[in-house]
Amino acid sequence: MPGLALFLIILPRVYGFSTLGGLLDLFLMAVPFVLAVSFLALWLAVGLLGGLGALARFLLDAVVSVNSPGRFPLGTLAVNLSGAALLGLLVGVSLHGDAYLLAGTAVIGSYTTFSTWVFESHRLAEDGWSQFAAVNIALSLLLGVGAAELGRLIGGA
Repeated sequence: MPGLALFLIILPRVYGFSTLGGLLDLFLMAVPFVLAVSFLALWLAVGLLGGLGALARFLLDAVVSVNSPGRFPLGTLAVNLSGAALLGLLVGVSLHGDAYLLAGTAVIGSYTTFSTWVFESHRLAEDGWSQFAAVNIALSLLLGVGAAELGRLIGGA
C-alpha cells in the first residue's frame, strides 16, 4: 500500500507531525485516499480480467468452430457450458466478496456469452434450420444447468 506509506511516513516528516494524536489525525485523513486507490485498483482489475475472459472465449470458440463440421454453433456451446461449470465451481467453494467479483463477474461473465447464443439460435431459425435452433436452445439450457451443478458439487467436495 504505497498510498498508506506516503501518508504515514513521508507526510509526517514534511508537515512536522510528531505527536501520536497528529499521526492518528493523519491516518484518518489517509483512509479515504487508500480506499479510493483500492476501489480504483479493483475496477481496473475487473476491466483487465474481463478482457482476458473475452479473449479466452474468442480463442475457445475459434478452435472448436474451426474443427467442427456443419452449422451448429458448437464453439458457443463449449464456451457457455465450460463457463457454467466454472461458475458452479466458484459457488461450490463459497467464493465471495471481491474474489467473486473478479473471478465470477469479470472473468466468467465476460467469458460466457448470452447474446451470441441467442443471436446464433435466431440466425439458425432465420436460415431455415429451426430444428438446430431448438436443439441449441434446449441443449444450452439443460446442459448448462447440469454443468453448473457439476461444478458446484466438485467445488463443495
